[in-house]
Amino acid sequence: MMLEVFFKPSRYLLIIEKKLQRLLAQNPARTDFQKHYEEIVAEYSKKKDRVTIEKTFEALLVLLQGLDEQEDRAMQEGLNEEKLALFDLLKKPDLIQRDIKRIKEVAVDLLATLKAEKLKVAHWLSICNSFIIKWWRRGESNPCPCGRP
Repeated sequence: MMLEVFFKPSRYLLIIEKKLQRLLAQNPARTDFQKHYEEIVAEYSKKKDRVTIEKTFEALLVLLQGLDEQEDRAMQEGLNEEKLALFDLLKKPDLIQRDIKRIKEVAVDLLATLKAEKLKVAHWLSICNSFIIKWWRRGESNPCPCGRP
């Protein structure tokens, strides 16, 4: 168990868990990293002999490297994290470069549309809330200005 003195699994697990949580919050399509992490931890928890500890250490380092690559992926794809999340949801494996470029464009346009619609809904809700508050303050039994029930 000499290796456990040098290899503090809890320290690596904490680093990986924080990074994994952040990356999953940014892009839910990264669940394969969560699954891989859980498999590594389950294997480590089963038995703690020297070989298992060394394999766990190696697997955690590989996972951490993969998480680091994911952090840089948005920049490599020329997208921000929001656009990358939509891109990951839209893309399919084995696409040619032209199709990948088009899907990136669609992700960018879709995000802009979603944000614009969200602002419209937020504005509409603000108007509705204002109307309801005014009606409530007046103490009227019917909120409809036209008099319909």
